[in-house]
Amino acid sequence: MKTKELILQEMEAVPEPILAVVLDFLQFLKAKRTSSKKQVTVVSKTKEVSIPLALLATQEPEIANQLMVEPMPIRQMCDELKQALTQSGYTSRENIVELVQDVKRERLSEKENQSKTTHA
Repeated sequence: MKTKELILQEMEAVPEPILAVVLDFLQFLKAKRTSSKKQVTVVSKTKEVSIPLALLATQEPEIANQLMVEPMPIRQMCDELKQALTQSGYTSRENIVELVQDVKRERLSEKENQSKTTHA
């Protein structure tokens, strides 16, 4: 019997709370395995450089830990975004489109100002 089949067989007899712990451990191992290969792009005012996440973890463990956290489920993210928009007064589609357009204009203005500063 293959290892995967043995694990599946064992899982049938394990209570749900233990399965949750096993799942958490498997996800941890998977993240640890991929994080050693994962590159992170670090951006400063003067340059942009890619470094291995494992190297970042040795130099800036707090930042690396934040990057290795599982992403928020999309449904939860949508719900929280909707709630935040509603609380801020953006209750209609038109309000939200207007907000996005304002942010785009602001970003474009910032880029133009940055470009002028860089070339001056």
